[in-house]
Amino acid sequence: MKIRKISAMVLALAVLLSLTGCGKNSTAEESMQAEIESLRAQLAEEGVTETSDQDDEPSDPADDEDETDEVTSTAEDEETGEAEDEDEEEDEATYPFDIQKNKLNMGLGEIAEYGDFFVGLAGVREFSEYTSLYEGTFSFYDLPTVGEGQVVIHPIIQIYNPTDEVLEYDDQIISLYADNAQVMRSGNDYTENYWVDGLEELIYTDLDPNETSVIVSAFNVDENWSTITIFYGDVSWTITRGDFLVEPYTYTSMFNQEDEELTEPGSMVYRNEEYELVFEGIELYSEGLRRPHVLFEFTINNLTDSMLQVDTLEHMRGYYEHRLLECPNSMIDATVSGYNNAGRGPVEIHPGMSSKVYFAYPLYETEGMFEMYFETEDDGVVAHVASEITG
Repeated sequence: MKIRKISAMVLALAVLLSLTGCGKNSTAEESMQAEIESLRAQLAEEGVTETSDQDDEPSDPADDEDETDEVTSTAEDEETGEAEDEDEEEDEATYPFDIQKNKLNMGLGEIAEYGDFFVGLAGVREFSEYTSLYEGTFSFYDLPTVGEGQVVIHPIIQIYNPTDEVLEYDDQIISLYADNAQVMRSGNDYTENYWVDGLEELIYTDLDPNETSVIVSAFNVDENWSTITIFYGDVSWTITRGDFLVEPYTYTSMFNQEDEELTEPGSMVYRNEEYELVFEGIELYSEGLRRPHVLFEFTINNLTDSMLQVDTLEHMRGYYEHRLLECPNSMIDATVSGYNNAGRGPVEIHPGMSSKVYFAYPLYETEGMFEMYFETEDDGVVAHVASEITG
């Protein structure tokens, strides 16, 4: 209604203005001029009123909803972005050791990520000949030889499994370059078994969660080498003559894992329909041996009414301070504290009877925390024990 009224007034004003322009007589002209001024005043007043009315009109609820939705959407987007940032922060795991982003030409003691693992170069040793724990005792341990004008270089790499699954690592992907020239690895054959400062060239490739393995390998290198570059996959370390270890390597985990909760002797750590496994403890044994051995002792109870054969040799892994130990020693034939060496083969137990067995691991260290994992073919890891030996 207001719009139509204003339009009519504008039309009237236009007519009056046109008449004024004709200039017929002064009286009529003055009268029309007064009328025009009156209409102008009304138009101005109506214009202000119309604007005010438009400003005072209630907004469309749909418009309000759109604005609310926009504000809410913006807030939700901000909250979602913050949540995503928090998720990213939560997903980015932290570890008690430094991780190098640049994985090439690192130095001794530096760690980088490789696949699901972390790897670090713990040390490099140089020798003039190879050694073995069993050298001169068992003829099938034929050691590699060192050529004239050469030395043997032993990189010592630590690899860590940070996941909650048993992972298989590859100890055969280590490469070495002396002064940028590739050198072939020595001693890959099983019978060419050697030790470096108490570490054996391991054959195992399975690594349990939160555990570490130390990988030693061997390369015959020209005795006048200047730099050595060692690769584990696409991770590398470069050292000079001043970097390799002169003193014997002493194992310390580069990954600072926490100690495990100790297992009480007498604890039943595994049971199925056929047998149960009871952990009895650990002890040191060295009688007649060139190196002391740690013995993990168990009782296996036959729960069936028939003869039972338990083959545990292939399914036990031992650790010292989170370091994977070489396979259990099957060469010890002694009965120790009433326990027999289970490393010599399957254990046969009559119905309702039990067998006391041990698993023996050679080592240089005689104090610290020791662990053992028991695995079955069908269920994987089913038991884990931890114990310690103190002075």
